[in-house]
Amino acid sequence: MEREQQITDLNENVAKMQEEARELQEKLLQADLRRAQDLVEHMKAVQQAEEKSRQIQRENREAMERMETENRKAREEQQRMLQMLMRKEEERKMNDLARKIEHDANERVQNELWLRREAERNLEAGIPPVKYPTGEDITAVRKMYQYQENHVHIAVSGVSGGGKSSLVNAFRGYSNSGRETNAAKTGTVETTAQIGRHSDPAQPWMFWYDVPGAGTLQVPDWQYFNDQGLYIFDIMIIVVDIRFTKIDVVLLYNCRRFGITTFVVRSKSDQHINNIVEDDPDEYDSPLGRRWASDKFTFDTRQQFETVFVAAGLPPQKVYIVSRKYILGLIRDPQALAGTIDEAELIGDIASVVDKKRGVDRLHAQDF
Repeated sequence: MEREQQITDLNENVAKMQEEARELQEKLLQADLRRAQDLVEHMKAVQQAEEKSRQIQRENREAMERMETENRKAREEQQRMLQMLMRKEEERKMNDLARKIEHDANERVQNELWLRREAERNLEAGIPPVKYPTGEDITAVRKMYQYQENHVHIAVSGVSGGGKSSLVNAFRGYSNSGRETNAAKTGTVETTAQIGRHSDPAQPWMFWYDVPGAGTLQVPDWQYFNDQGLYIFDIMIIVVDIRFTKIDVVLLYNCRRFGITTFVVRSKSDQHINNIVEDDPDEYDSPLGRRWASDKFTFDTRQQFETVFVAAGLPPQKVYIVSRKYILGLIRDPQALAGTIDEAELIGDIASVVDKKRGVDRLHAQDF
């Protein structure tokens, strides 16, 4: 019996071990199956990642191709716009040139007609024909006044006592105090016996000439222009004080004949405005009243000169109403505009003519 029991126990142990072996094998199979499934999932994930990467690369290539296409189109459009602008600029330049040629031609015709009418008027009045300087005359006068090519020579002329020397000083940044050794001599009577040449301290290529006053016993108006050799100057500033005189008309006639750019300047405006205020203090002796006095003086002056130009047979021309002290103030400080009338415009217009004569683009030029 004992032996049978041992055999039975042994069989039970074997069966139990076999059962445990089957369970272990089942677990191993399940583990292998899970690992296989995980591997399959991993491979799928890798394939998906690779496909995603390829898709991103395709999208990037397509985006780059689109960007390149857009950039090419943008460059082509930019080039087209540039060519169109260049054509328009060329057309504008050609139109400007055509207008300038037409303007110059009309101006020459008008000038010839004006000179012919003036010659006829002079002949009727018994005035001898104008004597033009010879080449020798021009050479001699240029040498006398130290005329230099590629420089600008500005004559300040007009009747005696009109304030020419003061304006020459102001344009050059000098006062009339007498303490500045390079300033032109000034006074209440004619102080300039002969043309004075003054360099401009700020513009080494520009020279100012203080011309003796006309209409004096020493300088009769009928021979003033030629005797002074005024035909060699690039710019003429004609200074008038109280009224427009015969010599001023003669100067404008001759400057027009010789192609000299002219600026008509009514000087001492501050003094004239002070006189208006003093004559009627009840009306004008206040800040606002002084503004009214300035407006009145400006209006009356412009009206007066418009009438004079018509009576003299001269074309209309702007008359700059200025004061020496305000010009000096602006030369020293371009922002000092308080109290000015035409001073800033006069300085700017002279600068533009100077630049044009020197061939300088005003957009890139230094202020006058």
